[in-house]
Amino acid sequence: MRKFIKILSIVIVVGAIFILIGRVFYKVLCISCTTPPLKTYSYSGTMDDLESKIRKYSAANPNVRLKISRRSSSDDYSARDINVETENASDSIKYHLVLYDFNRATKLDLEEIYDETHHKGGNDINDPAVAKLYAGFEEKFLSKLEKDQNIKLKSGLFNSKWW
Repeated sequence: MRKFIKILSIVIVVGAIFILIGRVFYKVLCISCTTPPLKTYSYSGTMDDLESKIRKYSAANPNVRLKISRRSSSDDYSARDINVETENASDSIKYHLVLYDFNRATKLDLEEIYDETHHKGGNDINDPAVAKLYAGFEEKFLSKLEKDQNIKLKSGLFNSKWW
């Protein structure tokens, strides 16, 4: 009986250690912290083409600055983060966009919006400040990008299960 209790104690301690290590890895890898995008758009061309159009738009508009970084790619898709900063006389707004390339189609996610001047924003479309910033994104950035670069981004056509 004493040997059984000793073995049971060892099994419980080893199990607790595995659970603790698992929780640490879970938090470090941030497995569950991926939030859905504010809005998803699709573009019929390639990711390189859409990135080029966004670069051209930025070059033609001195109040728009870009920072583009590439994520490591897998066999199925690749992605690029595009941080757009727009400034006018009274506001400095940042948009975080992510482009995904999949079978020669492009998915554009608007991940978050932040008004640096008034310290408002985020990625919750139910927040009135975010909803207002999103309306400004569509009106002041997206519609002008589409018009200036002669492109069309369609809203919400990608199924998130693909990604």
